[in-house]
Amino acid sequence: MTIVATAAAESRYQELLDRFSAVFARIAEGSREREQRRILPFEQVQWLKEAGFTTAARAREPWRITD
Repeated sequence: MTIVATAAAESRYQELLDRFSAVFARIAEGSREREQRRILPFEQVQWLKEAGFTTAARAREPWRITD
């Protein structure tokens, strides 16, 4: 069995990556310190909410399976 991403899924992935990559980079900047100091990322989750990450819907069928 092989899973193949459709062109629509690839396009959607790129769109989401473009939309959220700056927020992900911002979150990554302090991740090591937060982990070491055991700081929960409440502020970073808020950044994701403000960017619309929590409202991004997933595609119904982002791939297809072939035999």
